[in-house]
Amino acid sequence: MIKNNEIEFWAKFEGEFRKDTQMRIDDDGRLLGSILMLNPGKSSPISKALDEDGFQKCIPDPTMSEIKLIMQDYSNFNKGVVKIINLSDVRNSNSEAFLSSSPKFKPLEDITNDIDESEWVWIAWTCRTKNNLLKNLQQDIIKFLNTNKFKILGKNKAQVGYYHPFGIRLMKKDKRIEIENYIKEQFETL
Repeated sequence: MIKNNEIEFWAKFEGEFRKDTQMRIDDDGRLLGSILMLNPGKSSPISKALDEDGFQKCIPDPTMSEIKLIMQDYSNFNKGVVKIINLSDVRNSNSEAFLSSSPKFKPLEDITNDIDESEWVWIAWTCRTKNNLLKNLQQDIIKFLNTNKFKILGKNKAQVGYYHPFGIRLMKKDKRIEIENYIKEQFETL
């Protein structure tokens, strides 16, 4: 089991944008996998200090905290980096407001390049949207992942969507534990 203080979040902040987010687990630099999210929430830098690659240590937002809770149970994640790849870099913790603001999403090629060296990808976006640009981007990403035989985690039990980590936190306790265990079972197959 990973100790809580061994997991840190680092990112590059530029005004309303958070880019290149990493969850570092007693970091040795090895890429463990990637988590795909819609957009950054409200995390913020702890200080103005930058590491040698321009990253700032940050205070996790509620979704990042839930990811940390789910992943800290795995001994096979001893050391390394998990990338958190957002489809947009705009920080906004209200997904509905974000989607209604005509958001600009990253090009598919940028996202697939970020994913490319990962052994596994946890899809942690919610898929209920009327935004056709987002739907098409999500479909293209899933096609890329399936074509390139990535291990995909996070699919819900109905096999029609993906669980959002913070959505899990909001469930009633019994349901939350059931879903967390379901996702943990997916990680145990790695």
